Amino acid sequence: MTTLFRTLRNLSVKNQEAQQTEKAPDRLDEEFIQEKEHEMLNSTDSRNTVSLVLPSCKNSEKVLELDACLKQWINECLAGQRIIVKDLEEDLFDGQVLQRLFEHLHYGGQERLEKPDIVCTKQGQLDKLDYVLKMIQDECEGFHQELFQDEDDERRAYVDCIYTKNYHAICYLLVVLTKFYDDKCNVRLPEEIPFKIVILEKTPAGKIVRKSRTEIMYTSVYQSGYHTHRRNEDNFEKLFRENHDKFEKLKGTLVKYVASELSCLGVEEEMLEDVGVSFRDGINLIMLIGQLDGYFVSQHSYNIPADNDDKRLQNVKLALDLVVEAGCQRATKVRARDIVSGDVKSIMRVIYSIFEKFSVRS
Repeated sequence: MTTLFRTLRNLSVKNQEAQQTEKAPDRLDEEFIQEKEHEMLNSTDSRNTVSLVLPSCKNSEKVLELDACLKQWINECLAGQRIIVKDLEEDLFDGQVLQRLFEHLHYGGQERLEKPDIVCTKQGQLDKLDYVLKMIQDECEGFHQELFQDEDDERRAYVDCIYTKNYHAICYLLVVLTKFYDDKCNVRLPEEIPFKIVILEKTPAGKIVRKSRTEIMYTSVYQSGYHTHRRNEDNFEKLFRENHDKFEKLKGTLVKYVASELSCLGVEEEMLEDVGVSFRDGINLIMLIGQLDGYFVSQHSYNIPADNDDKRLQNVKLALDLVVEAGCQRATKVRARDIVSGDVKSIMRVIYSIFEKFSVRS
C-alpha cells in the first residue's frame, strides 16, 4: 500500500511539473512584459509607446533559424573586416555594423559613407544610424517603402526602433537588405516567420495599456507582394510568377529529356518527377553531363550514396564544374547549396543550360 501511495504521489508530482513546463513560456512572457511596464512607469523617456517581441517568440524554431541565418550572413559578408556579430540587438543598434554591411553590399566593401567608424555619444550614434538608413532609403529604390515612407519622420521613428534594440525592426531591416541585394546575398532564409508582438502604451493618466498582434515576416520578394524589384529576375522566375502552368509544363519537358538520356543507365521518368528530391544529391546531374559529353565519371569521383548535405554539396559542386567544362552556358543565379536544398528553379536552370547545349546534336 505504501508503495502504491508513493507511486501515485510521484505521478502527481510529474503531472504538476509537466503543467508548469507547459505554462513556462507564458509565465516568462508575462514577467518580461511586467518588467518593461515597470521600466516605462519609472522612466523619464519621452516615448509613450514600446513594441516588444515576446521571449516565447524569440525562442520559437523559425525565429531562431532566422536569427542564426542573419548572423551567419552578416559574419560571412564582413569576415574580411574581422567583425563578428553574436547578438543582433546588441551588435547592430548603434549603426556601426549596419554601416559596414551597407558599404559591403552597395560599394563592394569600400568605405563610402561619410561617417566616422566609432561614435560614443548617444546623439552621435543616432545621427549615424539616421544617416545609414537615409542612404538605404535613397539607394535601395522602392524597397525602402517596406520599411518607411518617404517622409523623414517615418525614418526617424525607425531609427528610434533600432536604437532601442527593437528585435523585430532589426530583423526586418536585414531581411529587406537580403531581398534588395539578393545577387550578393549567399543566404537562404526561412519563410513566413510569425512574430508575436506586444505594444505597451503609456496613457496621460500614467497607466499602461497592452495591445498584441502577430505579424508575418515574409523573406521572399514574391511573398511580400512587392514586385517592382526586377533587376535580377530571370525567365524562370518570371515564368514561375506569371504563368505557373507553363512553368510546370517546362519542368515536365526537361524531366522527360533527362529520363530519355539516362534510360540506358536504368533511370526512369517516374524516378525524376520530384525534381527537388531527385537532383538534390547531384548524382543524376553528374551522370547526365557525362552521358551527353561522351565520358564516364568514375564513381570514386563522387559520393554514392550521398546521405548527408556535405556529400550532396560535394557532388553538386562537381556537377556544376562539369557542366561549365562541357561548354554549357553558365546558369545564372545558381548556387550549389540551393540545389542541395531542393530549389526547383535552380535545378531547372542547370538542366536547361544542358538542354540548350546538347538537345540539337548531329
